[in-house]
Amino acid sequence: MHRALFTLIILLGTITPISAQEIFATDSTIIDTAIVVSHTFGGFAGPVFKFTTVNGESGKIIGGHAAFIINNRFGIGIGTYGLAADVDAVNGRGEQFDLYTGSIGLELHYVHESGTLMHWMGTVFMGRAELQLDPKDNNLNLASESDVYFLLSPSVHYELNITPVLMVNAGIGYNMAIGVDDGLSVSGKDMSGLSISISVALGWF
Repeated sequence: MHRALFTLIILLGTITPISAQEIFATDSTIIDTAIVVSHTFGGFAGPVFKFTTVNGESGKIIGGHAAFIINNRFGIGIGTYGLAADVDAVNGRGEQFDLYTGSIGLELHYVHESGTLMHWMGTVFMGRAELQLDPKDNNLNLASESDVYFLLSPSVHYELNITPVLMVNAGIGYNMAIGVDDGLSVSGKDMSGLSISISVALGWF
């Protein structure tokens, strides 16, 4: 998962505009530059850090995403995310497991007035997620468990233009885990919850 993340950032972080037609006004960014930005087509890419709850425990998620933006407003791209560290899980027999989950999928964006200094953006992530449960005590001869499920995560963000090609973003969303196997030690409800995100984006709208 982490290898896929770094590949995503390196390859898609080179997104460039197809047409460059106008320059940000002085009051559209904190630092004014003479960089020409795309009017019709653009894009962005960057790392994402999320704070959420997984199975009742606080969890940190790291990932990255990249997208093409059309008409400074509508975006389509991909994202990949994974827990930075395993969290604890216990089944009905009191057996303890390390829980990990990661996901990759499609992201849709709506950007409102991207040329203003601060603006909001709505995002929907939908994709494939995988849950992995590994026993803490290998001496008990317990088997690892895994399951693939669908993750739907709508969110809203506020974004600040630092320069025409550098933005910082903070948002709140909700992770909905759908289709988690009922036979596992955790349920879809355990894998769902609010998330707070912080990200840095390179590119332009």
